Amino acid sequence: MTTAVMTLVARCASAPTYMPAYGAWTGRGKKFRSLSLIFTGRRQKNKTVSLPAISAVSGGMAADNHRVDHARCLSHVRWLAGGTGSGKSTLARALAERYDVLIYDGDRAERDYVSRCTAHEQPYLWALLQAPLAQNWSGRSAQEIFESMPSLHGETFGFVVDDLLALPTERPVLVDDFRTLPREVAPLLTWPEQAAFLLPTPQFRDGALRARFADDARARANWGDGDHSEALALRLARDELWDAEVRRQAIELRLPVITVDGSRNAHDLVDDLATRFRLGHRQLVGSPTSVS
Repeated sequence: MTTAVMTLVARCASAPTYMPAYGAWTGRGKKFRSLSLIFTGRRQKNKTVSLPAISAVSGGMAADNHRVDHARCLSHVRWLAGGTGSGKSTLARALAERYDVLIYDGDRAERDYVSRCTAHEQPYLWALLQAPLAQNWSGRSAQEIFESMPSLHGETFGFVVDDLLALPTERPVLVDDFRTLPREVAPLLTWPEQAAFLLPTPQFRDGALRARFADDARARANWGDGDHSEALALRLARDELWDAEVRRQAIELRLPVITVDGSRNAHDLVDDLATRFRLGHRQLVGSPTSVS
């Protein structure tokens, strides 16, 4: 991590304060900041925009008086989460083309989290940012890597909600983000199938990730210059642990889990998700595509 980036790793004092115990955000007023997102749909493509961010309210429990009904405020949002390599991005793009929804791309939005985290508020994310890539994937077990995931400790979901509250509400927004856990999103839902958790079988993920990281440059960008075959094995094992946690929480909260094993094509899955998400109807043009 460069010195220039290090100087950016400080969360703005005007950022919202999330209270996980109550599943609510507190805030009043607005402050503009730059936010880079992908808006995919029939009218907007890969557009970078400046969006309003909600400013903070201090006072701990006193801030409860300023709570907003965020389930209502985010009723236009649909959540597509679950395991890596399950085809979420493929399906999100298909839904965007079919129903003209906006996509909140979690992987792209994550780049903005760097300038909004602190060692105190996001210790796991902060530690991840300080360490060389290879160090994050060597010398540790899959269990240790899993337990150090910032999203497992709720460190990234606050950023997502912050961003979503700043987005326009005229069109449905589809969150494509594997970091979302059922326990975090449940308080924000107005109906259970407003969220869907896609979990790939181990065989499906193995094929998807091996294809994804066959590109050496892409593998190096994720794992540094270490042993990529070892890193991939750890990644697959870690992701199985993540899937187990997602499945456990989803079952406990009675939220939908969709197993992805390659037996259903993308067209079928898009139909399924559109029904769950209560999106409008429009004929999908073209042949079904495979999920990758």
